[in-house]
Amino acid sequence: MEKRPSIVREIPYRYAVTIALILIVAGNIVMRLNLLPMPLERDEGEYAYAGQLILRGIPPYAGIYNMKLPGMYYIYAGILRLLGESVTAIHAALAGVTSVSALLVFILTRRLFHNLTALAAAAFFAILSVNPFVHGLFAHAEHFVLPFVLACLSLILSSGGDKGRLEIFAGGLALGMAVIIKQHAYTFAGMALCMLLLDPLAAKGKGLSRTAKDIFLFILAISLPLVATCLFFYALGLWENFSFLVFTYAREYVGMVNPTSALPELYRNSMAIFGYGGPVLLLAFLGVVMLFMHGEPLKKRLFVGLFGLFSFLAVTPGFYFREHYFILLLPATALLAAFSLRRLFLALPNTKMIRRSVFVVFLFVLATGLSLCLLFPYLFQTDPRGAIRLTHTLNPFPESLPVARYIKENSHPSDTIAVLGSEPQIYFYSQRRSATGFIYMYPLMEPHPYALAMQTKMIHEIESARPKYLVFVNIPTSWLKRHHSRDQVITWFERYSARHYQRCALVEIHGDGKTNYFWGDEAARRESASPLWLSIHRRDH
Repeated sequence: MEKRPSIVREIPYRYAVTIALILIVAGNIVMRLNLLPMPLERDEGEYAYAGQLILRGIPPYAGIYNMKLPGMYYIYAGILRLLGESVTAIHAALAGVTSVSALLVFILTRRLFHNLTALAAAAFFAILSVNPFVHGLFAHAEHFVLPFVLACLSLILSSGGDKGRLEIFAGGLALGMAVIIKQHAYTFAGMALCMLLLDPLAAKGKGLSRTAKDIFLFILAISLPLVATCLFFYALGLWENFSFLVFTYAREYVGMVNPTSALPELYRNSMAIFGYGGPVLLLAFLGVVMLFMHGEPLKKRLFVGLFGLFSFLAVTPGFYFREHYFILLLPATALLAAFSLRRLFLALPNTKMIRRSVFVVFLFVLATGLSLCLLFPYLFQTDPRGAIRLTHTLNPFPESLPVARYIKENSHPSDTIAVLGSEPQIYFYSQRRSATGFIYMYPLMEPHPYALAMQTKMIHEIESARPKYLVFVNIPTSWLKRHHSRDQVITWFERYSARHYQRCALVEIHGDGKTNYFWGDEAARRESASPLWLSIHRRDH
């Protein structure tokens, strides 16, 4: 899209590029400032609670049971230690991580197409990364995966066909770290291996023997973080829990969804994302078409195409197509959008340079401007409660704050609590430890052979701990019960709470988004006027 500057203009040109990058990073941060105090959603609550436990000396898989690898738990522990145990601190850290990702998108794209195309890609990524329907303002694991993935691809791409072994090893290590944060990152290993396999086609004098050694080194480097993680939890005496959750249960989880039945979810989420990022996404679709046109070296077009393909594959494991999974597609989408502008510039060879430049700049400003207009009300005119209602409807995320505050104010730090529902953010806010490692009800309701045993174990842990408070969440999305779900834990709760607990709070969530709170005797006597409610129960003996 651009010519290299002459030596005379090189220094001012570099300053201009640097200033543009600073503006992109500043824009990314500004877009997030208004909603930094937005309440945590479930995944954030899980990571924050796990991080909180780590800071108190309790490792993952001892205090919580989840199939995720522990990278995000330790990242959150670092955030909480450095910035404080608050919602704002978590979202401020996210602003920093997405800024790093934007810079890495620039570096990766520049190694293919030089500065102006790279600046466009970085700007597109910053805009796409705040889309509400990829949950761009929530600190999901996918956001923290991207810097490692982008670093890996940049390292492998950096020296063309004559890569050094150190770069390959460092790239594999980076990708291995990404996997410890989110298992989906393994998909990008396919992308990296394709790049290594293509090298003999592009690099003279590099034989298959050298390529095989590079691939072995890369796979070794990817494996090291996982092997170290396994050894770490084995040394802690947590191998049984770790291996069951991360390998055995995870294998069942991935196979539970019929791919055909997942297509409506893919369509619904895609349309929601398009509603806020349509102009940039249209440029990306145009970029896909232009991959099949001549004018760029085949290797560069293959890289862009494979990046898009493997990014999409990273969204598909298990065929769940959750909104935040699409974060993994954003760098490739931004690169495709910038690539389309470059190709449009080069497709007009008989037009004067100034006219071509004005045309492409106009398209860039139009796409970014329209996208920002679509995002403006959400980013700058919506309060945190309204913003989380937009993306998560009537889930009890705003209500978790007063519920947790009540528990914290009426209990001792050594007391335990139990939440019958998938709302781990309540544990984080209240700074009280869960009486059970099951902080999600989803595994207990899923159609796998371990569900009933999990329910039995949860019941035993709660009865043994005798928590001071029980919280029951009567909201379908907090359970995701299926037709064949076993409800032993629910019937147990009704009997157990009636014998040992007194209801002391009731929270009603109404369809219009209004929430009513009732405390003390009024809560004990009242029947909920809404089908969506939470109740707090205090142990009375």
